[in-house]
Amino acid sequence: MINRLILFICLLFFLSGLHAQQDESVQQFDLLISDARVITVTGEVFEKATVAIKDGRIHEIVSGQHSLKAKREIHADGKTLLPGLIDTHFHLIQQEYSLDEESFNDYIERVLPHWLYGLQLHGITTIRSTGDALETILDVRQRLADGSLRGPRLSVVGAGITAVGGHPAANLYLHYPEMRNRFTREVATVKEGKKAVRELARAGVDSINVVIQGSLP
Repeated sequence: MINRLILFICLLFFLSGLHAQQDESVQQFDLLISDARVITVTGEVFEKATVAIKDGRIHEIVSGQHSLKAKREIHADGKTLLPGLIDTHFHLIQQEYSLDEESFNDYIERVLPHWLYGLQLHGITTIRSTGDALETILDVRQRLADGSLRGPRLSVVGAGITAVGGHPAANLYLHYPEMRNRFTREVATVKEGKKAVRELARAGVDSINVVIQGSLP
C-alpha cells in the first residue's frame, strides 16, 4: 500500500512538472501579430500570417492556422506588415534652420522631435543623417537611444569633410562662419584630412562623409 502511495505521489509530481513545462511553452513569445499580410525583406508575401516576437526579435512567421501563444496579441486583419524603411542619406538638421544660433536651438528643441516622430509613424525605422553639427547630432542620437526622444534609430556622420571652399561650406554657409565651422571640416592637405577623420572617429560617429564637390554659385 505504501509503495503504491509513493508511486502515486511521484506520478503527481511528474504530471505537475509536465503541466508547468506546457504552461511555459504556451508563454514562449512576448507578442503575436496575427492575420496580417506580411511582406518579408526578400519579397515573399504571406496572406493571413502571424508573426511571433520574443525579446524584440522575430522568431517565426506562420501562414494560416497556428497554435502559437504569447503574452500579448495584436489582431492586424486587413493590415500589411513589412520591414522598416531605411533612409541612408537624410539631412536631419535642415540648412534653413541652422543659419543662426537662435533658429538652430529652436529647431532642435521644438521642431526636431516632431520630425523624428513623424518619420517613425511613416514606417522609417532607421536614418543616416549626413553633414550635421557634431555635438548636436551625437546628443540627438543618445536621446533617441535612451527613449527621451521618439523616432527612428539614428546613424550619424557629424560634420562633412570637404575641400577648402567646397560644398556645403562655401555655398550654404558662405555668410554664416560659425555654422560653417559646426557643419563642415574643410581640409587642404592629406594631413588635415586625417586629422578631421580622427576627430570624428574619436567622437563616436557611425561613418564618415566626404564631399567631393565644388561650391555652387
